[in-house]
Amino acid sequence: KSNLERLENNYLKYNNVDPLISFMLGFHAEYTCEKELMEGVGKLAAKYKAPVAMHNSETAKEVRECIEKYGMTPTELFDSFGIFDFGGAGFHCVHMSDKDLEIFKNKGVWAVHCAGSNVKLASGIAPIVKMQDMGINIAIGTDGPASNNCLDMFYFSPYIREFLSNTTQLFFWKVHTSTVLSFFSNRFHNNYLLLNSLKILPKSLHFRF
Repeated sequence: KSNLERLENNYLKYNNVDPLISFMLGFHAEYTCEKELMEGVGKLAAKYKAPVAMHNSETAKEVRECIEKYGMTPTELFDSFGIFDFGGAGFHCVHMSDKDLEIFKNKGVWAVHCAGSNVKLASGIAPIVKMQDMGINIAIGTDGPASNNCLDMFYFSPYIREFLSNTTQLFFWKVHTSTVLSFFSNRFHNNYLLLNSLKILPKSLHFRF
C-alpha cells in the first residue's frame, strides 16, 4: 500500500476504536514529502472534513528552499492543496511571513510552539506574541526525543515564560491546559481542566509572575 492509503486506513481504523482515541491526518514536512502525497492529504482532509498536522516553517533554510522549489512558503503551499480547509496544526512555525500568519488566522490553524527543540537546534523563536495579538490559536509542543531529548511538556514551561515575557499569566496557563484540550477534543469542559490541572503541576512550575 502507498503511504496515503496507509494514512487513510489508520485514520478510519483508530478513530473507531474508542471515543477517547483520536487519530489525526498528517505528514512530517514539506521537505520530506512528495508533492503528490501532500496533494493527496489535502483530498483526504476534504473527504473527511478533517484537520491536518505537520511540521511547518521550522528553519529559515526550509522556508527558503520551499520558495525556490514551489514559489511559495510551506504554509502557502499547504493552503494551496486545501490541507488547511478544515483547520489543523503547524509545529514550530518559527519563520512565518505575515501572509502565513493570516492563513493560520483565517483557516483556524494552530501554531504549536516547540521551544525546547527550537533552542537545541538554534532554529529561532516563533513569533508567539504576534500570533497571540492576531488571535491565532497557540499550543505547546515538545517536537520529539531525537531533536529535544524530552517529551515532557511541563519540563519546557520555563522556556515559555522566559521567551514570552510580554504575555500574561492567564495566557501562560491557557496554552498549557484549556487551549490544548480544545484542539484535541471537545468532550470535556475546558475550565474544569484549567482549574484542576493546577493541582497536578510539578513544583518547578511554581513561578512568580
